[in-house]
Amino acid sequence: MKKRKYLLYSLLYIVLAILVLYKPNYIIYKPGGIEDVSKSYKIKDSQELEGSINITYVATVKPNLIYYFYAKLKDYDIEKMSDYAPNGLDKEEKVDTLLYISSIDNAIYNAYKYAGKEIIIKDEKVYVEYSLNDDSELEEGDLILEINNTKITCQDDIRQILNATDDDSVLVKFQRNEKDYTTEVKLIKEERGNFLGIQVIDIFDYDTNPKIDFSIKDDVAGPSGGAMFTLSVYASLMDYDITHGLKIAGTGTIDRDGKIGPIGSIDYKIKSALKEDVDVFFVPKYYNYSEVLDMDLDLKDMKVIPVENFEDILDYLANNK
Repeated sequence: MKKRKYLLYSLLYIVLAILVLYKPNYIIYKPGGIEDVSKSYKIKDSQELEGSINITYVATVKPNLIYYFYAKLKDYDIEKMSDYAPNGLDKEEKVDTLLYISSIDNAIYNAYKYAGKEIIIKDEKVYVEYSLNDDSELEEGDLILEINNTKITCQDDIRQILNATDDDSVLVKFQRNEKDYTTEVKLIKEERGNFLGIQVIDIFDYDTNPKIDFSIKDDVAGPSGGAMFTLSVYASLMDYDITHGLKIAGTGTIDRDGKIGPIGSIDYKIKSALKEDVDVFFVPKYYNYSEVLDMDLDLKDMKVIPVENFEDILDYLANNK
């Protein structure tokens, strides 16, 4: 009897250890929350706000077996790691961090520009977000240094060099893991121009007046907070309270021209905002707004406002005091 009981306990211990310690190759998406953007930066003599401007975020978890089955019951989105990070988790996280930094750069640039404050861009760098060119050795996260021995400082440099050549390929100098390499890349030629077949990420330093100190967070990644970062910094630079006491949240990328782009997991972000009693939620007009309309969800008193660019946000707040 003692031996049988010992074997039973041993078996239960092994099963429990497997359930807790084994992590299947999946990523789980679940509702996150909202966070006041103003906690991320400091500007001297910034405008105090009666309301607040918040980002919404989605939490991702690499589960053990217990949490995997729990997520199944909760109907959370579950994705294979090979689909989430086809080239490895380290590269995926690096690119997400670069996209996050780029979104902050674009947010600060737009905020200062629309507020009529001084901002000077300097030390711009161009990284590979992803490559669709099978004839290229470039990978996500690579820093583009030169093309045909010409220094690259921005995306326009790449376009000008590629469209000025009649050759079928170019020499690209790039940096990976702090080491420099040179590779020949066959161009993709189309009527509208020559292309490397890559999507790139711009990152730059800047001088501003007034000065802004931004804290890069290790636990935040991706570009989806760009629009709300922009709005929060803009609000801090103004001489009046643009929130009018509203609890504002939203999502959407922002480029250097102030255009707001679509994001993923809009359902979780809307639910996070509802849980926190948000008054106004700004959402990218294209793709995401139609997703919200198709959701079987009681929005209560929260107004969901579709926007194409940063000016749409400012116009709404100015006309709905």
